[in-house]
Amino acid sequence: MPPPTPAQQIKFLTNLQRLLAEGSFTATYKYALLAALADLSVEHGDDSGEPLVFSLFAIAEKLVEYYWRHATPYAGGQETRVLQQSTGSQARIIRLVSEARQSHGVSLASMMRLPGAWNALVRSVVPTLREQPLWRLQVVGLETLDFLYGRSGTKDIELRHGIAYCFRQFFTLVQDLVRAAWLRDVRRLNGEFIGEPTDLRDFLFGAERSALTAAKPVLMELQDGRCFYCAGALIEVRAEVDHFIPWSRYPADLVHNLVLADRRCNSKKRDRIAHADHLDRWTDRNRRDGDGLASAMAGRVVCDLKSANSVAYWSYAQTEDAKGLTWMHGDILGPLSPAWRNAFPDSANEGIVGNASS
Repeated sequence: MPPPTPAQQIKFLTNLQRLLAEGSFTATYKYALLAALADLSVEHGDDSGEPLVFSLFAIAEKLVEYYWRHATPYAGGQETRVLQQSTGSQARIIRLVSEARQSHGVSLASMMRLPGAWNALVRSVVPTLREQPLWRLQVVGLETLDFLYGRSGTKDIELRHGIAYCFRQFFTLVQDLVRAAWLRDVRRLNGEFIGEPTDLRDFLFGAERSALTAAKPVLMELQDGRCFYCAGALIEVRAEVDHFIPWSRYPADLVHNLVLADRRCNSKKRDRIAHADHLDRWTDRNRRDGDGLASAMAGRVVCDLKSANSVAYWSYAQTEDAKGLTWMHGDILGPLSPAWRNAFPDSANEGIVGNASS
C-alpha cells in the first residue's frame, strides 16, 4: 500500500485542525490521546503508509507518562495545588496518577520499575480511555471525522492507511498544535489561580531537570571525562547533558539518548541533528555500554533503548528526506550521507519498527 498522496496529507492536517478547533473538550484527555498516537507512530511505525495497530494498554501507558508530570502540584499566586484538567471535578486519570505518586513516590522511572504497581495503574486508566477520549476524539458537533481509526470492540485500535505516516511526517507540527491547545485549556480551566505564568509550558511539557542532573556524573565516568562530540577534556562546571536527538525534535528523557558535552559543543549543536559520525559513536556506545548506563540510572531516568533507537532512526530519516544539514563541529554543517543507516545494521532486530501491542 503506497504512502498517502500530498492531497491526503493536507486532508490529514485539515481534519486535525478541525478536531482541535471545533471538537468538544470537557477534559484534556483528547490532547493526550493525540499526543500518544503521534508518539507511538514515531516509536513503532514506519513510512510505508501501512495501517498500524496499537493496544489500548500502550496508549494508556503514554497517558500515564504525560499526566505523571502534570500531577505535580503547581505553585500559583497564593497556593500550591494540582492543576485542574477537567470541567467540574478533577480528571479521573489525574486522580489515579496522584494516588500512585503518593503511594510509590514521585519518580516516574522508579514507578515503571515496579511491574505490578505500574501495570495495575495503566490498566486502571484503560476504561477511562475507552469510555471517553477514544470514541469521542473524532466527533465534531454532529459530525464524525472518522479519519484516524475506526470503532472496534477489541483491546486494540488500528490507525488507518497513511495516518501513522502523517503523524511521523508532521510530528513537530502536530506536537506544537496539540500542546498549544492543551496549554490554552489548562489556562482556561485554572483561571486566576495561575494568572499569567511564564513557566507553565515548561511545567507541563519541559525536560525533567532533576533527571539530567542525575545523569551528569554517570555520563562523566562513562565518557572518561571527555566531551562526546569533540573528545576534549571536560571541566565539571562547563559539562552539560545533551539530548542526542534534540528535545525539540522528540521531547522525552530517555537515558540512552543522553550524552555529556562541553558547553561550546552543546551551544553550537543546539537543536540540530548530529552528523553521521556522531551517530555511529552514539549507537556504538549504546550497544557497548547501554546496559550499564541503564543500570546506573535505573529509577531516575526512563530506560528504553528500543524507543531511543526508533526515535533516532525516524529523526535521521526525516532529515534525509528533507535534504537537511547535520551538525559536524563548531559552526560547520554538512549534508547527511546515506551511510547513516549503517549505524542500524539490523533495524528489525534492533526494534526500529513494530506494532505497539503490549
